[in-house]
Amino acid sequence: MFKNILFDFDGTLVDTNDLVILALNEAARKFTGSPLSKEKLESVLGYYVEDQMKAISEIHYKEMTAYYNDFYRARQDEMVKEFDGIREMLDALKKKGCRIAIISAKEKEGIEHGIYKFELKEYVDAIVCANDVTNNKPHPESALKAIAALNAEASETLLVGDSPLDIKCGRAAGIKTALVGWTIFPMKMFEDLRPDYIIHEPKDLVGLVD
Repeated sequence: MFKNILFDFDGTLVDTNDLVILALNEAARKFTGSPLSKEKLESVLGYYVEDQMKAISEIHYKEMTAYYNDFYRARQDEMVKEFDGIREMLDALKKKGCRIAIISAKEKEGIEHGIYKFELKEYVDAIVCANDVTNNKPHPESALKAIAALNAEASETLLVGDSPLDIKCGRAAGIKTALVGWTIFPMKMFEDLRPDYIIHEPKDLVGLVD
């Protein structure tokens, strides 16, 4: 059914959730005096870092962006983990002949760090990151660029992600979407978005490509 899979990175392939939340709260605490509310946190997750900081403080966003990035880099080797079953899933997809791209609002340095740390490079055919686009998710630009990079057909492409932005991006690009069951977003946020599939475990994705 699907020959090309576009994956979000943070929260989908790699478990950065604890570090992202910690870094966001620490940046907010340092520059606004308090951590983020649950609602505010959910509203900024998944966006490009500078856009997240602008949503938290229009006044301090530049300093907050630098602080967030430094805080994140200093702790990423200790706190970032690979989700169980991801490597086995990617290996199975490649054996079935699938082409794989990463599309992310993360900058290239951070994606490459994760790919090398978890030895995933052999599975990835293309990367479209924040450095490569003018418009980040939910705009379809990153998905469309990945489809072009893979020389793929939209009808044979699936976007897999953990956030409402991913689902909106896929829909805007005219491709099918799959939500990962290990998302940290509340499921109520996806009710109106209606992803085409929900994948409860990484291995569930392998069955969709047949």
